Amino acid sequence: MKVTVLAPAYNEEAVIEKFVRTVMDQLGGLLSFDMLIVNDGSSDRTGEILLRLQQEYNNLAVVTHPVNQGLGAGLKTGFSHAKGDVVVTLDADLSQSPSLIPKMIEEINMGADVVIGSRYIQGGGMKGVPRWRMIISRLGNWLIRNSLDIRVKDCTSGLRAYRRGAVQDLGEIGSGFEVQLKILQQLVQVRFAEIPLNLVNRTAGESKMRYFSLVPRYLFLLAFPCKKNRKKTKTFVFEG
Repeated sequence: MKVTVLAPAYNEEAVIEKFVRTVMDQLGGLLSFDMLIVNDGSSDRTGEILLRLQQEYNNLAVVTHPVNQGLGAGLKTGFSHAKGDVVVTLDADLSQSPSLIPKMIEEINMGADVVIGSRYIQGGGMKGVPRWRMIISRLGNWLIRNSLDIRVKDCTSGLRAYRRGAVQDLGEIGSGFEVQLKILQQLVQVRFAEIPLNLVNRTAGESKMRYFSLVPRYLFLLAFPCKKNRKKTKTFVFEG
């Protein structure tokens, strides 16, 4: 089974080289994989660093947006360019450990269609994250689960493994961090699994998430949920 590790990146010159090398080192010899970075209109040295790394790693591909288009566009571009049977998405800031990817692939091999790295199952959590962010995240996920009847515990995690067929025909998924929820709303007849994720606060570079602008986007999605496919959705949830 071939795996594509997909990470959108925007102005990540402080961490992108360490991120790429960490993925390569931790997965090398364990999986047949390629790595795809979508450089989303970075104005710093991210593109230059990636170009240099491509000379070193023949399984590293880069797709570049001429201007910044947001996380949703980065993921959609990545999904359309991915070559793997499974597409694993994660942030390019090392807040989610690539060492979890082999376990995610195990869950896929055992029958899951989508595997989510979850902060909200036993063994998961957040480290070094400001308390106010933890509270907003927990409350937001609780509200989403109960309002939209989504049965996974972590609806907004970006660490996910998808069978490629699950994301081939996605509709509009937005541009910001609400993309994770909008993808979940469109998944049809899929089996979910969750494995514990201990998310750590980034130690280099600047977070692109703006919590107070994200809240109204989530509220809009709760008030006007994506009804396409929702009635047809059947989920099977396994906690790893």
